[in-house]
Amino acid sequence: MGRWENPLSLEDLTEIIRHTGTLSAAELTRRLGKGYFTVAKAVQRIKRGLACPLTWVPCSECGGLIAGPRGRTAHPACERRRVVRWARERRRQRPGQSTPYVARYRREHPDAARELREREKAKLRERWPSLPLDVREAALAKVHAADARDYPLTLAQAEMSGAPWAGADDQIILKGMKRPAREVALELGRSLWAVRNRRVQLRRLGLLPDAKDRRRVDDVG
Repeated sequence: MGRWENPLSLEDLTEIIRHTGTLSAAELTRRLGKGYFTVAKAVQRIKRGLACPLTWVPCSECGGLIAGPRGRTAHPACERRRVVRWARERRRQRPGQSTPYVARYRREHPDAARELREREKAKLRERWPSLPLDVREAALAKVHAADARDYPLTLAQAEMSGAPWAGADDQIILKGMKRPAREVALELGRSLWAVRNRRVQLRRLGLLPDAKDRRRVDDVG
């Protein structure tokens, strides 16, 4: 009889699954009236698919025991915390470094990155149009120095990095517009630029005054 002339039916497979581990392939062959090698192969595949070695290890985040495949280090519910902790530790080992995505973009698009930086500087200069050039340059240098100081600080404790923004988070931002963005970021567990970007989003929603109507005096403290 050819290989595919007497294939296993769905009922046959159900019977094999039910008795795998209690009956041998030879016994199942006689029970089903099928070819031995067909049944033996099905038994082998079922054992591979159903067998899963379990290990009991403590969760790296909550400390509770994990029963699962070898290599798992955190509960599914703790996985987000594990990823954030890993990223935070990696940033501490390499302080001041941009995220891999930003760094890669700057390497691959140096001209675009330079142009973007110049536009950012131009916007900052426009906020003090009545000041002499040397005073504006000094103020701009102060802002850049504050960013270089504050960003790594907030990045190292950004436990909520990447998490959705909640209404309570937005309330803290709205009430803290006169506070340095660094302080708001530390309170929320976000990075400095995450708070600034969220302020921009809230402004676009009409919840904050336009940037032209306020002075940037709160981020250099």
